[in-house]
Order: sequence, then structure tokens, then C-alpha cells
Amino acid sequence: MTRPDKRIDIKITYQCNKNCKFCGKGNQRLLTPDKSTSEIKKILTESAQEGYREVVFTGGEPTLRENILNLVSFSKKLG
Repeated sequence: MTRPDKRIDIKITYQCNKNCKFCGKGNQRLLTPDKSTSEIKKILTESAQEGYREVVFTGGEPTLRENILNLVSFSKKLG
């Protein structure tokens, strides 16, 4: 069953290259490790099997992950 009205938000990192005083993440970037690539791919695969067709990579600054394009490509292949 597809869920066109639902999306999955995945916090893939809390790392950030800024230090904004108003950041809602606070010390998360210091305390929370990044999800592993295999963990993210597992979440994506399970979500696709459940019918989710949209994904938002979030956290701190997701584009700081070296493999962000790989994760986007993997997501696209899942549909």
C-alpha cells in the first residue's frame, strides 16, 4: 500500500558547521552519534516496504555526510 500523504523523516546526523545560539538541537551534535549508513539504508528499505514514498534527511546539517548523495540515490532506487 502506498502512502502518498506520508513521509519518513530520518535524522542522519546532528553534526553542523554552524554554532547558532537559537539552534533547537542544542548539544545533540556533541552527544548523539551519527546513524550508520547500514542503519539508514535499513530504515529506508523498511519504510519503502511499508509504502512510504517520500523521505526527508534531517538532523543537524545532513549535507555534511560524505555519502549523502549515495543515500539519496539509494532512496530513489527504492521508489
